[in-house]
Amino acid sequence: MYLAVNERGLPAKSIVTDGTRADCKEAVKLLKNIDVKLLFADRAYDTNEILSYIARRNIKSVIPPKRNRLEQRGYNRKLYRFRHIIENTFLAFKRLARYRY
Repeated sequence: MYLAVNERGLPAKSIVTDGTRADCKEAVKLLKNIDVKLLFADRAYDTNEILSYIARRNIKSVIPPKRNRLEQRGYNRKLYRFRHIIENTFLAFKRLARYRY
């Protein structure tokens, strides 16, 4: 399951796929048709495809660069601290799933 959450940690859009796929492969699909001004994500989302897509949509990124990037990009480290809201949402879903089965 791939999930986009709003600033309060509430689900905004989700995509369910079969099997496991790299998170970055579903990101552009997930961002389509939702209003996004600022994208918080971890290093896994530091791909040229995602960065060019959000640049075209005038979305600001708060994504740390992968360590193996030849040219390191800057990102707002203070804002990145708020990414815990996303992690808390996934933790809540995992807790719910544990009690349902």
